[in-house]
Amino acid sequence: MKTAVLGNIFIDYKGWVQSAYDPAGRNQGNIEIVPGGVAHNVAENLACLGIPTYFLTTLNQDSISEMISKRLLTNHVSLDYVGKFERDAIGMWLALLDKNGNLLGSVSHLPNLKLLEQQVKNKLYELTHSINNIAMDIDLNADIANLIAESVRSSKLNLYALPGNLSVISQNYDLFKYMQCFVCNDIEAAKLLNTSFQPDDLASAQQLVKKFKTEFGVPQAVITLGEHGSVYVDIEGNTGFQPIYPAQMIDCTGAGDAFFSAVTAYLIRGKSLPEATAAGAKLASLIISNQENTCGQLPVHDLKA
Repeated sequence: MKTAVLGNIFIDYKGWVQSAYDPAGRNQGNIEIVPGGVAHNVAENLACLGIPTYFLTTLNQDSISEMISKRLLTNHVSLDYVGKFERDAIGMWLALLDKNGNLLGSVSHLPNLKLLEQQVKNKLYELTHSINNIAMDIDLNADIANLIAESVRSSKLNLYALPGNLSVISQNYDLFKYMQCFVCNDIEAAKLLNTSFQPDDLASAQQLVKKFKTEFGVPQAVITLGEHGSVYVDIEGNTGFQPIYPAQMIDCTGAGDAFFSAVTAYLIRGKSLPEATAAGAKLASLIISNQENTCGQLPVHDLKA
């Protein structure tokens, strides 16, 4: 059940405006600085959901990275495979949200992926001999994706993946066949399947999610549809629908990472995909009704199935 999460850490600078946003004027509101990024969020979520979690990532040699390390260790994430570098090892994400938690705009400062690639090359062989599963954004870069695919090919590792900017997976659909489960949203699915569909058209969405299995060879796949829920195809080829759990939105960031984390945690425990997507919907609703990016500070005892 030991699981490695692979990817970069970002620092999220999040601001909520108190009233209607005026791009040309001054806007009063609240600002928070929290650790984030897909890999960080997934690592913290998995650990809080009771999965023994190892983080293969990079950090700077500074006080912010020290703060991140303490938080991860507090949430029982192993940092045995973390590389520390002088600079450019973490990224930054600036997000502006309205008073209802909807994203108004964002700016990203990307970390140096060559540092992560170096860390993967240095630690992957050692790591893969002590874990059972890998969870990652498959679009970090082509070299990292190919290294992971080779590790899965030559071992009994299970790969759970979600897309990033689609720059890698859209150029190498063979990567799908190394995944145990793939989770994406409706926009990403439409691009990967070269089609268009409305997220409220559940019948079409269920037909499309099945294509990830029939055309790309993924054993299981899930497409999230925002407020319309999610659709999935399980290991037997059956499709299904999971509605959302209603929640008062405070901050939408981290919801997709939370959904993926719970789906992955449940599948790792041997639960069915319908059970896993239900857990994903529940954790996502918990995240959007709080200002936390992860469930580290939130009650998730009923999700530790």
